This record gives sequence, structure tokens and C-alpha cells, in this order.
Amino acid sequence: ITVSVSQGRVRTPSPSPKPHYKSYAYSQAAYVKSPEQKRRRFTEQTQLLRGGSQDDLERGLSPLAPGATQLEDYQSILEEVLTWLLSAEDGLQAQPPISSHVEEVKEQFHTHEGYMVELTSHQGSVGRVLRAGSALLGEGHLTEEEEKEVREQMNLLNSRWEHLRVASMEKQSRLHEVLMDLQHQQLKQLTDWLELTEGRIKRMGAQPMGPDLEDVKHQVEDHKLLQEDLELEQVRVNSLTHMVVVVDENSGDSATAALEEKLQHLGDRWAAICKWTEEHWVLLQEILLQWQHFTEEQCSFDSWLTQKEKLVLSIQSSGIKEQSDMVANLRRLA
Repeated sequence: ITVSVSQGRVRTPSPSPKPHYKSYAYSQAAYVKSPEQKRRRFTEQTQLLRGGSQDDLERGLSPLAPGATQLEDYQSILEEVLTWLLSAEDGLQAQPPISSHVEEVKEQFHTHEGYMVELTSHQGSVGRVLRAGSALLGEGHLTEEEEKEVREQMNLLNSRWEHLRVASMEKQSRLHEVLMDLQHQQLKQLTDWLELTEGRIKRMGAQPMGPDLEDVKHQVEDHKLLQEDLELEQVRVNSLTHMVVVVDENSGDSATAALEEKLQHLGDRWAAICKWTEEHWVLLQEILLQWQHFTEEQCSFDSWLTQKEKLVLSIQSSGIKEQSDMVANLRRLA
């Protein structure tokens, strides 16, 4: 099944021009098999391909139309099936080696899933050829040489089909094994990152703001580093928004519930970190603006005070004796 994770952003208006990161609230949308609804799983195709012996293929399939059991008709449908079979064998051979990058493996997995669907859709054609051959042999109208040729053709067709069936299922199993390993690595890496970042924001939150402008600027730079780390981690979170898993028939519901719970827990922790980061950034920006305004006012006051001190010194050194001159100088100080 494909585990789809719905996305929910946690945003707080921020004066920062930096790009925002998304916060994901994990909620698993698994496709569960029930009497009313079929479960979507890649094993739908492999279930039809399992146990595909020659007898199985010959049983339960629609016979050819009346008169179609003649040798010429059998040879015609055999040729069509062999042409498709050769193309399918080449298609499997042409698939690239399994990648070590999770997104590429996901793409390979889904591509191979489509390939398995194609095999399933042609399984009936293989069965009809074998059924037609059996009908020819059962009628007893063939020469000994023709009968031998039909038997060899049926055995060869069944052997090639069986080899293709097994090889495609093995490729699917390997793809899923590699994909699950890479996805579990991602989950482990995300869990470790969340633990480290939760400790990091706890320490940052415990620090007092300031106490001076330079300290606030330093705290702003530290917070920018945290934002950059969140944006980098967003890549891994994006990748985990769609997980590919295989659920065992016997424990499907419990396994799905366990995965859903784990993803929900990770999603809650991620959302909490994003929310704190946004809110703390807004607070830092407000304090920084206040400190900058205070510093500007302080500089203006220092300049004014220096100017008045110089004026007082000039008045004192001028030796003013007239009262009118004293009043004029006092007005200059106002």
C-alpha cells in the first residue's frame, strides 16, 4: 500500500524575508481491505501470478470459440503470446539496477508495479494458448510429429512464463526490501534529528533575551542557523509523506495502526518544533527592533547632551555679567 501523509502548515506571521518551511501533520491514509472496499496493494498482482503451474493456467479459462482448436488457429495465438512474452522478458531485462536513493527506488518500485499489472493482464492469454494446445491433443487429429511439436511448444511456453513470473516477483521483493530499509533509515534519522533539535530549542528557550543589542543579534544569528537546519530536514520530511509498505494478510490492520501511530507521533513533534521556531523568530525580531530603536534614541540623546555641555562651557568661559545676556544664553540651553 502507499501510505499517504496529509500536509498541514504551521505558520506565524514573521518579518523575516527567509523562506518558510512546511510543517506536516501526519495522518495515514491506508487502503484497508473490507467486503465493501478492496485494499490497494502491490500484492494484488502477485496473488494472481502465484502458483501459475501449467495445470492452473489451463483450468478455469474460457475455451476458444468453436472451430478455433484447429492447428492454424492455435499457432496464430501462440505466435501472438510469444511475441508479447519476448517483449516482456526484454522489458524486465532492461530495468535499471536498484538505486540506493529512496526517491529513485520509489519510482522503480511503482514502475515495476505497473509491469506486474501488465503480466497479470496477459496471464489469461498464456492460459488460453495452453488450453487450446490441450484441446488439440485431446481431439487426437494431429499427426505424431504435430503432436510432439505442440507438446514442446506448450512446455516451452509454460517454462518461459514461469521463469518470467518468478523473476518479476523476485525483483519486486528486492525492490521492496531495499525501499523499506531506506525508509526505515529515514525514520531513524528523523527521530534522531527531532531528539537533538528538541534539546537545542529547549536550551535556546531557556536563555534570557539580551541583555544588550549585541547579545540579541547573536541570538538572531543562532536562530537563523536553526531555520536553515529545518529547511534541510524538510527534504526528508517531504520524502516520508508517501511511504510504500507491504502489510501481511494476517496482521495487516495491526501493522497499519502501528505505523500510523508512529508517523503521527513524529508529525506532532515536527509540527511543535516548526511552531516554536516561527514564534521564537517573531519574538526575536520584535526585541531586536526595540533594541535598535532604543539605541537610536540613545545616540540622539548623547548627541544633544554633548551639544548642551559644550554650550554651558562656552557660557561659563565668556564671563557674562549683564542679566540680559545671561537670559539669552539660558534660552539657548532650553
